[in-house]
Amino acid sequence: MANTLFITLHAVAATLAFGAGVLSAESGRFLGVYRAAMAVMLAALVPAVLVDWAITDTTARAVFAGLIGLAGVMVVRAELAVRRSPVRTGGPTAAYLEHLGFTLIALADGFAVVAAVRGGAPGWAVGVLAVGVVAVGHLTLQLAKRRLVCQAVAVGAA
Repeated sequence: MANTLFITLHAVAATLAFGAGVLSAESGRFLGVYRAAMAVMLAALVPAVLVDWAITDTTARAVFAGLIGLAGVMVVRAELAVRRSPVRTGGPTAAYLEHLGFTLIALADGFAVVAAVRGGAPGWAVGVLAVGVVAVGHLTLQLAKRRLVCQAVAVGAA
């Protein structure tokens, strides 16, 4: 019961963080929601993992520890994005978009991997999907930086 509650809270917070993050790319308007949702995502993940820690095998423990570490890095990157908000800098900067993009790519990868695993995909397919999501996310981030950072510079020069 407790495990389901924490996993649900984690998933809802991650989904909210993703939506708020995407909507914040250009203006930073929803960065407060994004930051709070990222913190809740991590805060719910830890007890979700620890509830069954005693009966979790060693390999799964290593994977879960890695995921908690990644979630911690994501929260730090979210905070760094908030500190470089387009509101403070006159528009999105490359550093802001890198921090925001890192978290959005990681969240999208998590959504895809969980869906594939729950759908019964073989391990090799899950791995290919995970790498594919990161590759597409990276390309999308580069395009967003070209469009948004150049646009902000052009507006500032006008």
